[in-house]
Amino acid sequence: MKSNLKNRFIGLTVGLAWFLGTFILLRLSAKYLEFNKLFFGEFIGLLLILLAMTIVLGWQSLGMFGGSFFFILSSLTSSIISWGTGLMRYQINILFYLAVWLGLYFYYKNIRTLTRNVSIKLDEVSTKKNILLKEIKRHALLTESSNKKISRYFSLKELMENLSFTLLLDEIGTVVVEAAFKIIGKSDTCLLFLINKETHQLALLASKTADFFIKIKSKKGDIFDNWVLKQRQGLLVLDAKKDFRFSLEETEYQRDFRSIIASPIFSEDKTIGVLRLDTTHPESYSPDDLRLLNIISNLVAISIQNALLYSETEQLAIKDGLTGLFVKRYFMERYEEEYNRAVRSNYTLSAMMIDIDHFKDYNDKFGHTAGDIVLKRVAAILGSVVREEDLIARYGGEEFILALPKINSDEVLIIAEKLRSIMESETFLLRREKTNVTISIGVATFPTDVRGKEDLLRASDICLLKAKREGRNRVCAA
Repeated sequence: MKSNLKNRFIGLTVGLAWFLGTFILLRLSAKYLEFNKLFFGEFIGLLLILLAMTIVLGWQSLGMFGGSFFFILSSLTSSIISWGTGLMRYQINILFYLAVWLGLYFYYKNIRTLTRNVSIKLDEVSTKKNILLKEIKRHALLTESSNKKISRYFSLKELMENLSFTLLLDEIGTVVVEAAFKIIGKSDTCLLFLINKETHQLALLASKTADFFIKIKSKKGDIFDNWVLKQRQGLLVLDAKKDFRFSLEETEYQRDFRSIIASPIFSEDKTIGVLRLDTTHPESYSPDDLRLLNIISNLVAISIQNALLYSETEQLAIKDGLTGLFVKRYFMERYEEEYNRAVRSNYTLSAMMIDIDHFKDYNDKFGHTAGDIVLKRVAAILGSVVREEDLIARYGGEEFILALPKINSDEVLIIAEKLRSIMESETFLLRREKTNVTISIGVATFPTDVRGKEDLLRASDICLLKAKREGRNRVCAA
């Protein structure tokens, strides 16, 4: 705007200066030149043309107003010259000036109309351009969103395929946390909890962290996971430090997290676990992320339930339904593996045969239910004394068998005597009558006592028979 005003002011100044210069030149020529009609007529004609140029300058500087102003000045000057010189034919110049003015008027009118039309077209083009840019941006966002959804759908499909390849719970847990971490993104930690049937509390099955150095110290759920478990619905926490529902002082985790999403895992209308993601950044998750996590939880629920059923079936196949100990068939498979390992690694392997003394009398006197109670209690005592790496099984009827790797002949005698002593001092309440149960034990050790796999079991069985012949409630060694 300032530049336009400046240009107009300069044009007006030049036009006035041009006009005044022309007028002064005319005055001086009339004063000092000798009047000669022919010469003076041509000279004045030139000056009058110069006056016409002032009209052009007026149009240039101020448009119609400037052109009209200089048209009037030029016409008056031309008339004065005509009257003063007697050359009335120069009045025709007024028509010339009028022609100039009209020509410039229509020229500028057309230019202004054209400029206005161009401006309108430019505005229309600019508007269409902005609309197209908005459409392009919108389509780009839709494309990005669609690509993201397609990518997530393919990830969900891949998750289902991976879950279909295994029935092992640990493998399913690893697949689930890897998939949830990848599909949702934006997370520092992914945790999968399942309910422990014995404690009825959440227990960590699998986890994944963005940083290798992040360690999950606690193996059970915190206040957020227990909330999901009790409410049976998904949880979205934008900022754990500002959420009035929870207090971070109550959590057992020694980790820094701010934003959380967690989803319950259902099976047959029962909550069997919780799938959770969290990050140190506040307001990282959205309701869409929680909905997607719910979808993942629903997908994996079937696989987890199948794995649990498979595990239970497997346990039924390898464990005795009454005592919870391994069955003879499974014990023999594991015993062969343990024996071969002892041979390769050159360490000792001891076997222990155990029989409940006068077990038939308990059944006859108190009934078979009481006999089952005795078997379960004896099995529990045996399980509490042996180590985790030891093999223990119900061998048949009232007999039990143990395989103890890396236990020599002296150590196995100490363990056997400890078992016999604990059993002897244990009081059983059968049909409101207190009684005691004793056991007889036979032990043997490889390679101290025997050399072969079958020989080790046979030797311990022979020692058991010897203990029973010698009066029962005792330990006999090979």
